[in-house]
Amino acid sequence: MLSSYNISHIKEGDYLFTTESGIVYSVYLLNDSIYFDEFPEFSEEVSTFGFDIISNPFRKTLFDPRVRITISNIIHNYLSVQQDKVLFFVCDSADARQRGRMKIFDQWYNFLKVDY
Repeated sequence: MLSSYNISHIKEGDYLFTTESGIVYSVYLLNDSIYFDEFPEFSEEVSTFGFDIISNPFRKTLFDPRVRITISNIIHNYLSVQQDKVLFFVCDSADARQRGRMKIFDQWYNFLKVDY
């Protein structure tokens, strides 16, 4: 069975990990109450989740199932401690690759089928 990569907890909500092939990922969970500032009754409980590749020695990102495992573990651990949080994922559109990001996120979500 595959396991998670070693995770470095940089600061509250910020994590890094490096794959076997040397790709470095950043995972972040941010308080984003600003998205719902018109709803103060729950806006403080809203967090966003995202991840980026911050260093890649290859031209193309290689498929690595341990990335999914590692990122899911970060989310699971966060929600285990922050049980009242609402977590949402925003697909960055700055590089016009938001559809690909959503497709990957949907695949991961359907594969994991975790209920909180």
